[in-house]
Amino acid sequence: MVARRVGIAIGGALAVAGGAIAACSSSNESLGGYSDAGTSYDARFDSAEPEDSSADADAGTDADAEASAPPAVTFVNASPSVGDVRLCWAGTGMSLGSQIPFPSGAPMPASNYPGIPAGGAAMLSDATEIAGATVTLYALRAKLVAFAQATATSMAPLSCADLACDHGSFCLQSGNYFPITPAIVVPTAGPTLVALEGCLASALDSNANAARCGATWDATAGNLHADVIPITPAAAFGPTGLAVQTAQLSPGIESLVNDAGPAVLSFGTSSAVSAEIASLGAEGDLEPPLSTAMVDIGSDSSGFGELGFRIDVGGMVAEGAGHAWMSLAQSQSLVSPQVSPSTYFGDRTATYVVAIVGDPDAPHAFDPSADGGGYDGTGLHVLVFSAQVPP
Repeated sequence: MVARRVGIAIGGALAVAGGAIAACSSSNESLGGYSDAGTSYDARFDSAEPEDSSADADAGTDADAEASAPPAVTFVNASPSVGDVRLCWAGTGMSLGSQIPFPSGAPMPASNYPGIPAGGAAMLSDATEIAGATVTLYALRAKLVAFAQATATSMAPLSCADLACDHGSFCLQSGNYFPITPAIVVPTAGPTLVALEGCLASALDSNANAARCGATWDATAGNLHADVIPITPAAAFGPTGLAVQTAQLSPGIESLVNDAGPAVLSFGTSSAVSAEIASLGAEGDLEPPLSTAMVDIGSDSSGFGELGFRIDVGGMVAEGAGHAWMSLAQSQSLVSPQVSPSTYFGDRTATYVVAIVGDPDAPHAFDPSADGGGYDGTGLHVLVFSAQVPP
């Protein structure tokens, strides 16, 4: 079972404020469930089935489209410390200034305010502004941003400069926004995964430790950082094949591998493996590194609930901290639950990222032995999402 965050209720002010934010920035998009309204990305996910691409046959080759497409960045919130966040950035030729924290559209799944959920993901479909620049990310606690917006006297959306500061009416103050260092550089072309990783110092997160947060974690300084992972363009695998790359974003899995032996990601049903997809190693690893693997999702819509990805550490054992299975539908529900699975998994031109996220020692998502409680986004789970903006 999945326990979700509780929203803020302040006499309807939040709903009004959220609408003002959504109207402000049409370039900030996320994965289906909480994108800004009126964009082509949202329009793609309004239909129940993938669009027929035959009408675009004369519009140019796939290579032409790829060359002209803006760089896209999917942010994954894989830090177990910071909770639900919104992001700001500053760097070469840009300051926090008047930009609106990302994402700024509709609410997160099972929430009433925008953000990147703990253990979740959001896509910036046009990352031209930050691509190629040396950028420092700032993670702002999403619930406090929503509270500040809901209590503001003006309808205007609060900017990053209004929020990421230590003075003034709406500042979140230190301890509620976090510069993520070192700075990052996003590639100028193609899809990219940027994963928030590591933890805060022990003074801000009493649960932080090296096994949960990574070997570089320090009790005084923490090790909150971002991994930048370019994603390989998809190879064509036919009408039922899904091109995938696996991003290992769990320091806890890395720690278990060091203690218990190899970790394997496989595809199949909850009781039978049909294909081994990747060997899981260090945090930040991408497998395969220079190509995509293929999984066959079939043509029957029931397969989305019956087929999925399985993690096994130290052998093929169906229980224990280092073992988990999630169906495709369950993985999708943590990112974009309102979209038809046949649409969500229907883009045969895209690479789908299989992201391994979370602490094996915390309650897993959809763990039948957890008795329906405990999962808060920080336990072990699998996210599956397209790394590219649908055509």
